[in-house]
Amino acid sequence: MDKINIKKVLLGVNCLLLLIILPTITFATLVTCDGGAGDACNIDSFIEMINIIINWFITMATVVFTISAIYGGYLYMTSGSNPGNKEKAKTVLLRTLTGFVIILTAWVIVHTILNALVPEGSTIFKFIGTGGIKF
Repeated sequence: MDKINIKKVLLGVNCLLLLIILPTITFATLVTCDGGAGDACNIDSFIEMINIIINWFITMATVVFTISAIYGGYLYMTSGSNPGNKEKAKTVLLRTLTGFVIILTAWVIVHTILNALVPEGSTIFKFIGTGGIKF
């Protein structure tokens, strides 16, 4: 492939990402309370909003990880004539995997600490315990 075709492919991938990300942002319900008398906004609503944002970032990290892994695999599969691309592909795949593992490890550490510190019946962190938001 020459450079113009690669640019077209990258433009297509970016457009596809835009089609995936924009509806998620547009239709995202960040605040679950309407501020009315029946459903007042409180600290629980704020914590739930933070949880929604964290879940969105993990979802987007998964999308970026998938696309980066596909790109690294493509580089590796087409590196037969150019050994430099083989090293570049290994670097891309290693960095992609490392970044994704760091993101998921950070989430697991925070979730474990909060699960250990917050009592099970607490409503402050509704996403932890038995009665809250399920992952």
